[in-house]
Amino acid sequence: MNAQNKLDAVRAALAGTKVDYDQFLKKLATLCDLERPEDLTDEHLRDARFEEIEDCGTARITARRIARIFRGDEETTKAQKVVIDVSSDPQKHAATLSPVQLVKHYDADNHTNPYGQRLKEVTENRRCIAFNKDGSLNVDMSKTLIDEIVNLQYPERDSVVVDGIPSPIFKVGQRPDRFADENPADPGKPLRPDGRSDCGCDWGLIDLTIRQLVHLAVTIGETNDEELDIYDRIEGKTFAQIAQRYRKASVLFQEKEELGTLPQLKIRLGKDGHVRKNNPFEGGNRVW
Repeated sequence: MNAQNKLDAVRAALAGTKVDYDQFLKKLATLCDLERPEDLTDEHLRDARFEEIEDCGTARITARRIARIFRGDEETTKAQKVVIDVSSDPQKHAATLSPVQLVKHYDADNHTNPYGQRLKEVTENRRCIAFNKDGSLNVDMSKTLIDEIVNLQYPERDSVVVDGIPSPIFKVGQRPDRFADENPADPGKPLRPDGRSDCGCDWGLIDLTIRQLVHLAVTIGETNDEELDIYDRIEGKTFAQIAQRYRKASVLFQEKEELGTLPQLKIRLGKDGHVRKNNPFEGGNRVW
């Protein structure tokens, strides 16, 4: 049982007590004339007497228990493993996990839960979270990054290659921008994930070119109709039929199509699902 395994067992032993594990570790390192807890070795731990452990802020019984762990007592080690396995309290469970183990339980959409809070604390709010192209958490890469900055004491990185593409690295609580389809009849407003608007219009069933044409007609003021009226008039119609209704927009569509500047009808969302306001794009952060 090496030093890290013993310290993991100590973390479990202190879970649910009034003793803060990190503060305990710092005091123990000071008793060993070390500047950093990371420099504690198995020899340091074996030499620690329970009286000295008690001086680090624990009660006497807890200090005796930790001393047995430091000596490598087999029965004590087994008992600690049981505590880790059966813990059902997220707060206590998070306290028993190493920084790398916390990644498995990290939820980018609920980063304020005990696992996210603990991960932010141990990584000292440094960049260590990587995401895949589809926005999902890249667990393996994040584990590597956390191991680098916490255990190996490397400086944080700015970017990392994911699936052959250089990608930014994020702090706990941050994530890549997410995009939603834009409502063509109500520019600046996002459609729901199923393609429907808040009015109930199913724009997901409408071809992109028709949505782009409608968007241009609304933008240049060729129509001031309400969304429901616009949808009723274009539903089931071909592009050519709708172009006859919106002639100015049709001409503009052709010009933009040749230049490759047709609106993409995508909106960047903030972390709370609202359209971000601090952006360089006109009209609620439309992406052209």
